[in-house]
Amino acid sequence: MNQIIKQFNVKVQVLNQSSSKQLLLTAKEARDLQFEIFNLLTQISDLEKSLRRAVAGESTPSISADGGTF
Repeated sequence: MNQIIKQFNVKVQVLNQSSSKQLLLTAKEARDLQFEIFNLLTQISDLEKSLRRAVAGESTPSISADGGTF
């Protein structure tokens, strides 16, 4: 897991353990987190496309003709 996401997770854990109702991020933290989330979503999308192509390739029937014998 990426360090930026780990840091965010720690902040949320601290929030959950306290009586605080707000989670504050600096502008840099927010930008970095947005960048990492976008990268993860892009990777997921690429993996889904690859999986669809792989599944489509497996489900395509193949026909082979060897000439047969009499």
